[in-house]
Amino acid sequence: VYTMHACRQSNNVDCGVFMLHFIDEFVGFKGSDKEQYGRATWKNPLDVDAKRREILDTINGSDKG
Repeated sequence: VYTMHACRQSNNVDCGVFMLHFIDEFVGFKGSDKEQYGRATWKNPLDVDAKRREILDTINGSDKG
Protein backbone atom coordinates (compact mmCIF):
# COMPACT_ATOMS: atom_id res chain seq x y z
CA VAL A 1 0.00 0.00 0.00
CA TYR A 2 1.34 3.41 -0.99
CA THR A 3 0.01 6.68 0.39
CA MET A 4 -0.32 9.10 -2.51
CA HIS A 5 0.70 12.71 -2.00
CA ALA A 6 -1.26 14.46 -4.72
CA CYS A 7 -2.01 18.04 -5.69
CA ARG A 8 -5.05 19.49 -3.96
CA GLN A 9 -7.90 21.70 -4.97
CA SER A 10 -8.02 25.23 -3.61
CA ASN A 11 -11.81 25.54 -3.34
CA ASN A 12 -14.94 23.54 -2.55
CA VAL A 13 -16.28 23.20 -6.09
CA ASP A 14 -13.63 21.42 -8.18
CA CYS A 15 -13.76 18.02 -6.45
CA GLY A 16 -15.37 16.31 -9.46
CA VAL A 17 -12.74 17.70 -11.83
CA PHE A 18 -9.95 16.49 -9.55
CA MET A 19 -11.58 13.07 -9.12
CA LEU A 20 -11.90 12.58 -12.89
CA HIS A 21 -8.31 13.76 -13.37
CA PHE A 22 -6.95 11.28 -10.82
CA ILE A 23 -9.05 8.41 -12.18
CA ASP A 24 -7.81 9.18 -15.70
CA GLU A 25 -4.18 9.27 -14.56
CA PHE A 26 -4.48 6.14 -12.45
CA VAL A 27 -6.34 3.96 -14.94
CA GLY A 28 -4.35 5.11 -17.96
CA PHE A 29 -0.96 4.17 -16.46
CA LYS A 30 0.35 0.68 -17.27
CA GLY A 31 3.30 0.48 -14.86
CA SER A 32 3.72 -1.14 -11.48
CA ASP A 33 2.26 0.20 -8.24
CA LYS A 34 5.69 1.44 -7.20
CA GLU A 35 6.15 3.22 -10.54
CA GLN A 36 2.66 4.71 -10.20
CA TYR A 37 3.56 6.01 -6.76
CA GLY A 38 6.71 7.69 -8.03
CA ARG A 39 5.11 9.58 -10.91
CA ALA A 40 5.56 13.35 -10.78
CA THR A 41 2.08 13.87 -12.25
CA TRP A 42 0.49 13.39 -8.84
CA LYS A 43 2.25 16.42 -7.38
CA ASN A 44 2.02 18.74 -10.40
CA PRO A 45 -0.63 21.45 -10.05
CA LEU A 46 -3.76 20.71 -12.05
CA ASP A 47 -4.86 23.21 -14.68
CA VAL A 48 -8.54 23.00 -13.76
CA ASP A 49 -9.75 25.09 -16.71
CA ALA A 50 -7.88 22.87 -19.20
CA LYS A 51 -9.22 19.72 -17.53
CA ARG A 52 -12.78 21.10 -17.70
CA ARG A 53 -12.33 21.73 -21.44
CA GLU A 54 -10.96 18.19 -21.88
CA ILE A 55 -13.97 16.74 -20.04
CA LEU A 56 -16.39 18.84 -22.13
CA ASP A 57 -14.65 17.77 -25.35
CA THR A 58 -14.96 14.13 -24.28
CA ILE A 59 -18.66 14.54 -23.49
CA ASN A 60 -19.26 16.29 -26.82
CA GLY A 61 -17.27 13.69 -28.73
CA SER A 62 -14.72 16.28 -29.87
CA ASP A 63 -11.82 14.07 -28.80
CA LYS A 64 -12.57 11.48 -31.49
CA GLY A 65 -10.25 11.59 -34.48
